Amino acid sequence: MKTFKKFYIEITSICNLACSFCPPTQRAKGFIGLDEFSHRLDQIKPHTNHIYLHVKGEPLLHPKLDAILDISHAKGFKVNITTNGTLIEKNRHKLLDKPALRQMNFSLHSFDGHEGSTDKDGYVASVLSFAKELVKQPDVFVSFRLWNLTKDNGPTWSASETRKSSKCWNGSSRWISESRRSSCAAAALSWRIAST
Repeated sequence: MKTFKKFYIEITSICNLACSFCPPTQRAKGFIGLDEFSHRLDQIKPHTNHIYLHVKGEPLLHPKLDAILDISHAKGFKVNITTNGTLIEKNRHKLLDKPALRQMNFSLHSFDGHEGSTDKDGYVASVLSFAKELVKQPDVFVSFRLWNLTKDNGPTWSASETRKSSKCWNGSSRWISESRRSSCAAAALSWRIAST
């Protein structure tokens, strides 16, 4: 029996956005090396089979994301990735047909949370196009996340709230409801995309 359901691994401390809801950081900017990543997986393997590539950095910025997914698969891990989705077109070839990939979470609120974002329709169309392609793969889920923000783009929850709900689309015109505890106090909403 595994000790933990999942481990979070930050593969980069760099983000391509500066969203109003993310606290600024003074941490050194960089990417985890493949040897270090492999070593971390060896360390946690006795404790879990699931990793989440998300903390504060944008995982799709990692230049070796495809290799990270390949290493994860070789070591028997399933991977969830949370992304702002703005780099999905540049990285779709690194994500499709990767057996380690279990779930892609798109933080759609990032678009409005980043001052200077343009072409919301193009952004959403790009994310939805990728999602439709990704869920053709077996056992892969897509989650669309939105935070409840005030008209001033500030959070509407209190620090004591920790409930997070989202819905995952499995590509077969069926929604799978998920509720889970989260250390970030975000109230997630779902977007339903039409099955084609």
